[in-house]
Amino acid sequence: MSFLVLKFGGSSVGTIARMGNVSSIIHNLLTRGHKVVVVVSAMHGVTNQLLELTKNFIDISSDRECDVVVSTGEQVTSGLLALSLKKIGVLAKSFQGWQVPVITETVFGEASIKSVNKDILIGAILEGIVPIVSGFQGISNRNDITTIGRGGSDATAVAIANALQADECFIYTDVDGVYTADPRIVLGACKLECISYSEMLEMSKKGSKVLQAKSVQIAQDNGVKLRVLSSFKDNDVGTAVGGGATKYPTKNAAIAGIANDMNSFMLKTNNKNFKKKSIPMTEIDEKTFVINKIHQNEVKNTVGEFDNDIGIVSVIGQDSINLNQRILKSLRNNKIVVKKIYSSDKSLSIVTPFQQTEIAVNILHKEFFE
Repeated sequence: MSFLVLKFGGSSVGTIARMGNVSSIIHNLLTRGHKVVVVVSAMHGVTNQLLELTKNFIDISSDRECDVVVSTGEQVTSGLLALSLKKIGVLAKSFQGWQVPVITETVFGEASIKSVNKDILIGAILEGIVPIVSGFQGISNRNDITTIGRGGSDATAVAIANALQADECFIYTDVDGVYTADPRIVLGACKLECISYSEMLEMSKKGSKVLQAKSVQIAQDNGVKLRVLSSFKDNDVGTAVGGGATKYPTKNAAIAGIANDMNSFMLKTNNKNFKKKSIPMTEIDEKTFVINKIHQNEVKNTVGEFDNDIGIVSVIGQDSINLNQRILKSLRNNKIVVKKIYSSDKSLSIVTPFQQTEIAVNILHKEFFE
């Protein structure tokens, strides 16, 4: 028997039928003797619908009332899944972030989790109840509802797993693990058996949508064991995150994967106060920044040069920096325009024209994995 935290993403709970499937997964784990806490996202597409409603009144997403509105998607899911479980004879109870509570900093739209009070969850488990927690949301010390950024339910699940000292945190999604590239873009992408925290963190930061970067950071900081699984496949082992070194599928290079980001823009500015912005961004050099398009309205009055015609392709792995010449040669031989290059400890990122991004991903995947 083990103690598990299960997180189900928006596609996994996107319809009533899929909630029934999720209920079966939970029921099967319970019958095998596991104790579980469940964290849920909003149903697929609901968060976008709620954000569109707020845009009738305000352009920016980092507003208190926007968080009040957007956080309701997870509330609907938690209540419906609790009802679905009750229908098949499983005692379940929904909890919102403020009821647990999940305490966050007072930042709207991109809050970080500061702590989780485990008492109410432990109390429910001791009573034989499966807690269904609304992910993506928390409450600040000022009693404001906050949201934790896109994919924030991942961070909620990992923070809860850490607070409860769970044996493992299962992240259920629509893919059956972490791949060497987005399998919707690269047909030959292969699933990783195991990936280190640090390289998974780079994958998440550079555009991989499998895990939110905040969740990987929490897991790395606290040693929480993660496993990425598909809610649509039976008996799937998925990909283990952390707990060891990456098992590279490449023979001649320590490369874990190719990530891509097609939802950002580049800003070049001389505004000395720009670095004080609270929104997430990547500094390429002293004047150039990469910012997610979600936050475009929040910097629209910034003096500078905007470039929306970009995509970012990142090679992740221990050897990524050492292989920079090979990477650039491969792209240029295939007539890929390189606008900018920047790096971190375990990744090399190339800014390309938007229309060439997916082509570049396939070129580099073929270079290292095929």
